Amino acid sequence: MNRSILIKRLLIVMIVLYFSLNAAAQTLNDYGFDYWNNLSLKINGVKIQNPWVGGLNNIQFGEIDLNNDGQMDLIAFDRHGNRLLPFIFQLSPLPWYEYEPSYQKFFPSISHTFQMHDYNGDQKPDIFTYTPGGIMVYKNISQQELRFEKAVNPYIKSLQGNIFTNLLVTNVDYPAIVDIDDDGDMDILTFWGLGSFVELHKNMSIETYENADSLLFHKVDFCYGRFAEGSESNVIYLDTCVLTSQRSSYSVVNADIVPAVTKGDRHTGSTISLLDINYDCVLDLLLGDVDYLNVKALINGGDNINALITDVIDSFPSTHPVLLASFPSMQQIDIYNDGIPDLIVSPFDPGLTRSAGTNSVWHYSISETGVMTKQTESFLQEGMLDVGIGAYPLFTKVTGDTLTDLIVSNYGKLSNSYYDGNGQLHCEYTSSLCLYKNTGTAVNPEFSLLNENLAGISELGLLSVYPTFADLNGDQHSDLLIGTASGQLFLFYNIGNAEDQPVFSNPIELNPGNIGEYLTPTFIDINSDGLADIVCGNKVGKLSLLMNDGTPQTPHFNLITSNYGRINVTDSTQSYTGYSVPAFFTDKHNKLRLLVGSESGRILYYPEVATDPQQVMFEKTDVFHDFRDGIRTSASVADLNHDGFPDMAIGNYAGGVTLHRGTLPGPSDIVENKAGWQAMDIHPNPSGSILNINMPADDHWEITMVNFAGQIVLKTQFTGRQIQLDINKMRSGLYLVVASQKFINKRIITEKVIITR
Repeated sequence: MNRSILIKRLLIVMIVLYFSLNAAAQTLNDYGFDYWNNLSLKINGVKIQNPWVGGLNNIQFGEIDLNNDGQMDLIAFDRHGNRLLPFIFQLSPLPWYEYEPSYQKFFPSISHTFQMHDYNGDQKPDIFTYTPGGIMVYKNISQQELRFEKAVNPYIKSLQGNIFTNLLVTNVDYPAIVDIDDDGDMDILTFWGLGSFVELHKNMSIETYENADSLLFHKVDFCYGRFAEGSESNVIYLDTCVLTSQRSSYSVVNADIVPAVTKGDRHTGSTISLLDINYDCVLDLLLGDVDYLNVKALINGGDNINALITDVIDSFPSTHPVLLASFPSMQQIDIYNDGIPDLIVSPFDPGLTRSAGTNSVWHYSISETGVMTKQTESFLQEGMLDVGIGAYPLFTKVTGDTLTDLIVSNYGKLSNSYYDGNGQLHCEYTSSLCLYKNTGTAVNPEFSLLNENLAGISELGLLSVYPTFADLNGDQHSDLLIGTASGQLFLFYNIGNAEDQPVFSNPIELNPGNIGEYLTPTFIDINSDGLADIVCGNKVGKLSLLMNDGTPQTPHFNLITSNYGRINVTDSTQSYTGYSVPAFFTDKHNKLRLLVGSESGRILYYPEVATDPQQVMFEKTDVFHDFRDGIRTSASVADLNHDGFPDMAIGNYAGGVTLHRGTLPGPSDIVENKAGWQAMDIHPNPSGSILNINMPADDHWEITMVNFAGQIVLKTQFTGRQIQLDINKMRSGLYLVVASQKFINKRIITEKVIITR
């Protein structure tokens, strides 16, 4: 047969089989979403740069060139939710950063701490983060795309005495990772895990191997700088390496002098940064401490290795000193890529109720003469929607036109902080409602801030307010119901002009019975009787159903069940609470659906909504499983641009909102390759006997082959980058090879192969 005819026939077979495969083997998700970063949001008439990042609370930064343009970009890590947020550096029209979430997928999971340093000198920044017991390092092995692999297992170890053991860094400590002896490898300064002294762990890679490729540490100083921090305060004691409660007691272990530990000694957590404050070519220490708002500067009168702290500056910098709730950490970042480092300060406190929330990323510029000038208290935050601690978005129509507006409530903004009799810091917050009016069109929405204190909520001194709207008295105006942290429900009747923004009456408290704390009500007509009922989430992660048995003019709500649908969103592997937030929406087939936000960050999807209060609702797990927008999430759905696909806003505990545009649904059982990912190489293809598969990363992989009928014909696992498959017993046809990566980037890559006989 003519070769060209054979090729044409083979191509026809491939096309037919391909569409058969897609029809038979790939069931579609109910919904598809893309990040919607370019939808305009205006504040005071000015379009802000990155509105839909999701807010910032307690931030650490890393510098890396994400897009290979020769300029360093930023990765922001928010400890509240362990979120990694990529920002691309832009030179024009002014130097700034553009949020680009598509780079998130290339990074491993990070918790508690995040620093990027090129430890092996290959000009590729590596990742240092917390792992139970100490520090995990991910080596940057990027080529055309970003890729990381574990460089240590299970953590960095250090020679301490005569044994190598974990270089202990607790999850409340932020170590200084720096080449302190200027020999080309990275050393580590960190507080002793049980006490008040700073340890120096020197990297011996250069000395041992004459290169920086290894992470070989020796503890060479248990009392760096000859100072001690008070075990119960941030008081600094100079010229001492003995605990203040045990000044004359030493013990000798493995020929290494260490302080004796007495009952009651503890280390509560500290952050360390190094900076040559007085320009004497010797690095000084900057310290932040648990429960404190200030940064202390410790002047080094010795040298970088043989440090001796001789003076303490209690408030740093001297002009506009840091006063930031709570537990500030400091980093030097070259923000403008001009070779001049800046100082960034943000809270490091692991607690969820001890953060400034807004104005929590302070930026100081440093002149050539060392003068530090505070530029802003909201670096990057000023370009995004950030309402403080916690954000609850709600799409609704409240301004009288036909366009869908956006309401965002919060856990609260910081209103006061104080110390109790035990010296512990407490932060107080006040909740509010923000109204963003849709000032766009039916197909091109945009939002503009119209009211930062809708219904005067902030004057009520409430915490964790969550809103819902419905016309409860038949006057064609949307009335407001809010739930609170204390377990109260307040009703506000809309008494304004429907053509203007709403004006509300004084609140009326509903008393439905004890349905929990942190209430998140939503109006929905469950029994289709024309009256708005209430489904309400709460702290324990369940839903309550309150049926409206009143009239269209006078509502009355009765508690029917505190376990509606038998739903419980609590993830017992993480906490004992769930913080459920229900959100109903109707799809294009007029079918009612339910989403429930949760403390873990998952958005749970229930496609069948119960009309019987005793009916069990079942989660469909393969639709919204990819959303990881932080912790204590809540969702709201509306078709903002009237394209037939539902769009979604997700709020999270960092105080911001991420926006997701509805798209054509993708396959639920097989995920196609994403832009920027390297493909796997399969050869020969076509083949009749073997397939050689080369993967883009050295990892643990699962390989699945699916035939044109949607049947799995082969499944195997391997570790490494290469595998050979025996296909001698498979029939001729088109197959889909699906490779699932298990650890680093958790990718799913697909390729089509042809088997011939």
